[in-house]
Amino acid sequence: MRKNEIESLKWSVVDLIEGKIILESGITKNEEPRIIYLTGELYQIILKQKAIRDKEYPHCPYVFFRDGKKVGDFRKVWASALLKCGHRPIFKCKNCKGVIELPEGMKRKDLVCYECGGGNLKKYDKIFHDLRRTAVRNMIRAGIPEIVAMKISGHKTRSVFDRYNIVNEEDLKRASEKISNLHK
Repeated sequence: MRKNEIESLKWSVVDLIEGKIILESGITKNEEPRIIYLTGELYQIILKQKAIRDKEYPHCPYVFFRDGKKVGDFRKVWASALLKCGHRPIFKCKNCKGVIELPEGMKRKDLVCYECGGGNLKKYDKIFHDLRRTAVRNMIRAGIPEIVAMKISGHKTRSVFDRYNIVNEEDLKRASEKISNLHK
């Protein structure tokens, strides 16, 4: 799901009995309705959210909330979660295009480019939207037909879907091994 779809997700579109979320055309970016099935860990998380909501904020219509209100901008929380996972912030120099990781213990204001010594740095880091790219790649690698993956992710056009379905060296290696196995 897209970030905005998650932030604005209401209990009225969640069917816990059928285990699915029904995104209607007015909710989705491309105005196309979609169904997201809830299984495994995702289903358990949604059940926990429902229990918390029912106990602490019974009138809150949102699935994901803070203090009974719709979740707002969570970039700071996202950055904090990345740090807790051991990820260091990454910056790109606007002058020489060098990429720099913020060393542990150093403040952002003290960071300069190692290559040119400049301080004109832009955050060049993992963003929440990267999870959509990962989801598309994971679906394809799991053998889900691309047309089904497009329906799940809400991609209407092949060209946009292809930008998410990034091929890496491991994909190329696996393809070569499959061809080799076919010819054995």
